[in-house]
Amino acid sequence: MQRVQMRRHERLLIPDGRNLTAECARPEVKGRVSVIGLGGMFIQTKDLQPYGTVLHLELVDPLVAFEAQCAVRDVAENGLGIEITGITTENEQKLKTLLLHLKP
Repeated sequence: MQRVQMRRHERLLIPDGRNLTAECARPEVKGRVSVIGLGGMFIQTKDLQPYGTVLHLELVDPLVAFEAQCAVRDVAENGLGIEITGITTENEQKLKTLLLHLKP
């Protein structure tokens, strides 16, 4: 049986050794991003938040730093599935640059 891909954007795994972190002050969320794409990311964190929680995330990578308005779309025992709900054109370009560098 073939699985249908329902995502609008490609997701990329963050390679081991590369440290992309995400932080939000209120509510407090800090963690390591393990998967990212134009539509969202998975943050490995112990700072779990309920579905629908709005976060203003700062993402920091050795290559680039940017901010995005996000919402929690999945809660797992090891982290949060995050949807990017708002991002400036400048920050979207920074995200696209990061994704190009992560592509295998």
